[in-house]
Amino acid sequence: MKLRPYQQEAFDSMCDHLRQGDSTLVCMPTGTGKTIIFAHAVAKAKGRTLVIAQRQELVYQAAAKIEQCGVSPELEMGVHRATADDSPWPNAKCIVASVQTLNGDYGGWKKRMHRFKDIGLIVIDEAHHAASPSYQKVIDYFRRVNKNLKVVGFTATPDRMDELKLPFESVAYNYELPQAIDDGWLVPIHQKVVHIASLDFADIELSRATGDFSVHALDATMKYEENLHGVCTAIKDIGKGRRTLLFTTSVHHAERACEVLNRYEPNSANYIYGKTPDDHRRVLLKDFDDGKYPYLSNCMVCTEGYDSPGIKIIAVASPTRSRAKYAQQVGRGMRPLTGIVDGLPDADLRKEAISLSTKPHLTVLDFTGQNALRHKLVSTADLLGSKFPEEVRRGAARLAAISDEPLDMQEALEAEDLLYKKELSERKRKGIKATAVEYTVEAICPFSLLDVKPARVGPWTNTKPLSDKQVDLLVRNGINTACLNIAEQRQVMNALFRRIDGGMATFKQMKMLQDCVGLSTAESKKVTKERATFLISDYISR
Repeated sequence: MKLRPYQQEAFDSMCDHLRQGDSTLVCMPTGTGKTIIFAHAVAKAKGRTLVIAQRQELVYQAAAKIEQCGVSPELEMGVHRATADDSPWPNAKCIVASVQTLNGDYGGWKKRMHRFKDIGLIVIDEAHHAASPSYQKVIDYFRRVNKNLKVVGFTATPDRMDELKLPFESVAYNYELPQAIDDGWLVPIHQKVVHIASLDFADIELSRATGDFSVHALDATMKYEENLHGVCTAIKDIGKGRRTLLFTTSVHHAERACEVLNRYEPNSANYIYGKTPDDHRRVLLKDFDDGKYPYLSNCMVCTEGYDSPGIKIIAVASPTRSRAKYAQQVGRGMRPLTGIVDGLPDADLRKEAISLSTKPHLTVLDFTGQNALRHKLVSTADLLGSKFPEEVRRGAARLAAISDEPLDMQEALEAEDLLYKKELSERKRKGIKATAVEYTVEAICPFSLLDVKPARVGPWTNTKPLSDKQVDLLVRNGINTACLNIAEQRQVMNALFRRIDGGMATFKQMKMLQDCVGLSTAESKKVTKERATFLISDYISR
């Protein structure tokens, strides 16, 4: 397995960082061959190596790649037991283990990880999990028994919604997704946003633990009959029998989606979940890879460690605020068809080969509905637009939402970036700095725009908090409630109602009239809602 140029760069940089420190991280998109790189690291390592993975599929996948590099690994997972250090038999050069098994009981206070001490290098696959206690316990144990231990992690998604710091001293290599596409190693992404009228995000609460949607609340919404049929109809009509991997919110959701798809097109769909028996799962995945049926509905099985280059559509029926989760899902379809790009010496040839293949791009179906703007749903614009300003990413996402056909998201981002730069240039010519405008947007005082003075707080003050609907009204109108006390929130709410009843521009419209159209505070106060809508629409259309 010869390394590609970027893989060789990653390998060399990893080695340099491990010579200078005890741990490092390699970040590369799904489909670019992280497993191949650490398989080479295992083969080149002088001492014994422990490779740790989160899931059964990843353990088997890692062991297979390592064996292709000339090393026969042993497994430490469930009933599989690697040769212990105190065994009379020779130790294998590499152990591939699941983190759950390493933390499993071995007898008394001992864990199964205590069977091993002679480990010089730990490789962590899907290293965004490495911040969790189960990984920390393993790393801490092996550091105690070997002070010279080296640790390297590989991940496509180093960002976590809980913002826990990953336990690595440095980042040895970071290969960005847009660069991998530009280099012709991954296929371009075309996004299609499917609006489902019955899908309402208003009542989907957020989890305090993760910051993402509550699984139960999201599941109840997505399984609603009309929403379920909206998703499946779109998959059928847009997919047209092309191989589609569907991500769902729960096992029951996966089962229902499969049932509905088969109702429309008999024998077209199957579903899998974590407890699908191993033998049956292997058959289902192989049949899907072989094209024996076009639609596979899954719950938390194909998110990590599943490779199927023939996937042409990813249907995200599990909307998320987590970039990492979304990237893992979309990444399942980013690989070109087998044998298309390897052996071609430059990016242009590889991109041409992809464009001429039967998989010229990956289509991503995102599903949205009412009140979606209350939540920052992750889209492909966020995956590809990390180097672009937030305004550009939002603009590209809007283009995808109104486009009749799946939209090339890199082209959309570049087009929005040109418009954004032109707008900034025009602002500068008018003497308005972009940074000043951005600051002003955040700093605008609702009292000055609404012509009221902040209330004095005293014994007479009504301290009863606003209802959730009242707070929601303020937020939807662009009011930052966090900087207002209860009395001030009531004042602002009453002033908003007075403007609404009088047919005047809303607070959010007044901010846009100032920030974009260029009206003064005094001028924006006098504009009616109808006139404000016209001025803002005229500005956007330019």
